[in-house]
Amino acid sequence: MKSILLTSTALVAFAGAAAAEGHTGVNFGGDAELGYNDDFDNGVFWSFGLSVSGVMELDNGLKATISGDVELINDAEIDDQGTEDPTDDVIINATSSSSFDGNDVQIDDLVIGLEGPNSSLKFGDTAPAADSLYSSAVTNVDADGFNDEDDLDGEDGILIGTATFGATTIGASYGVVTSNEAPDDDLVGLQIGANTTLGNIGLSFGYQEGVDGQGGQVGEADTDEAPEIFALSATTTFGGLDVGLAYAKASGTNEATGLGVDLTSIGVQASYTMNAITATVFYVSQDLGGSTGGVEWDDNYGIAVAYASGPLTVDALYHDGQDEDMQINVGYDLGNGLTVFGGYRDEGSADDDTYFYVGGDYDLGGGANLRMSYADQDAGSTTASDELGKSEDVKVGTTIAVSFTF
Repeated sequence: MKSILLTSTALVAFAGAAAAEGHTGVNFGGDAELGYNDDFDNGVFWSFGLSVSGVMELDNGLKATISGDVELINDAEIDDQGTEDPTDDVIINATSSSSFDGNDVQIDDLVIGLEGPNSSLKFGDTAPAADSLYSSAVTNVDADGFNDEDDLDGEDGILIGTATFGATTIGASYGVVTSNEAPDDDLVGLQIGANTTLGNIGLSFGYQEGVDGQGGQVGEADTDEAPEIFALSATTTFGGLDVGLAYAKASGTNEATGLGVDLTSIGVQASYTMNAITATVFYVSQDLGGSTGGVEWDDNYGIAVAYASGPLTVDALYHDGQDEDMQINVGYDLGNGLTVFGGYRDEGSADDDTYFYVGGDYDLGGGANLRMSYADQDAGSTTASDELGKSEDVKVGTTIAVSFTF
């Protein structure tokens, strides 16, 4: 879904309108960050965020809901860190004598809906049905790459309906593309998702129809449509051992050959916790068939270990096969509001996608936090340079920043 960018004058107008409305069912939250990073051209960066949610009780027992986020970001963070792509945005020009001239307000995650006791209907920047309701019990199942809310060309939003019956939730969604000239194409990209619990067995299902003309990938073979996907997953527990099974198949038409191509993934995963340590292993058998253009697809396998005891947390993983990844993350709570952290990651790509980071957070109380950190990233890395670390919130370079949550 396209974001809407406005200048700071438009933000003031928006805030004033919200205040004038004064509806008791509207809630506001906010966050802000101000800091210095030696990797930015201008050094100083800042952002202000506002979240809005509203609920209105209707006479027939339904609730009308609306939610969204507004974020004002300075140009240094947009240009130097690559967190926004202005080519996909709608720009609304406004004039102002404010010192924030030339900086943009991004409005996203806008969702409007109707909710009943066991059902809902929503439209906006929200995840489609399979992407939100299906959950794989196995790591790195490559064939279950369902489209999210931003993947279909010209998509204005997602229309999704869900219903819950006891332990079962089902949902269906379409992408809304009002820019299409053909009326029959206004709703595209059907997804169906469901999950339920039967005794100690959890089940999850996802389906996505293929969408002609959208383009996509099956394995590394380009397709001339978004692929059709079936996925099924199950979880259970045996004497403290958590076990997961998953099956997924993605099918499309090879763009180069015009012939069918498909990827099938079948995986198993097991986790066991003993005292402060949780160990997980997985294996995914994968078969890329049809018109692959000679491309082969490797099986995925890996191990992860997590340790948490007192002030110390450590988690490490090693993945190999089609997806290569090795990382370790460490955190230690020194007390009195001070926490230190660090880590290293090597994603094993041809671009030598690696980075490391160290830093510390000091809780100033009342929702305020002071951070000092340093991170270095290889030049060929494809990981966003402001999304490093376990929490994906560490920036490349030396950073000193204070943040607030309201």
